[in-house]
Amino acid sequence: MKKSGLLLGSGVLFLGLLYLIHFLLPYDFNDILRVVTIILIIATLALSGTMVSGDRMRANQAIDPSSRDRNMVNSWSMLLFSLPVYIVMIVSYLWG
Repeated sequence: MKKSGLLLGSGVLFLGLLYLIHFLLPYDFNDILRVVTIILIIATLALSGTMVSGDRMRANQAIDPSSRDRNMVNSWSMLLFSLPVYIVMIVSYLWG
């Protein structure tokens, strides 16, 4: 199985788990979804390396040129994992 399909599938599974947790917690599903979406966005930014200053990013790439490729793979992987959560968040916002 391709990595992208596995990441999307695990994202859907994570979304289903969030929905089941919603019944155990006293919070609305949209509130839980908002918090998880913010956490996933921050995690994606942190893995891509965009939350550091430009000087530090250039220094890291000068020392290890392959870090740029690794950061891109990590950020795309995190984006694919969180794509189902983003889609449900947008749909619930538009038609909620």
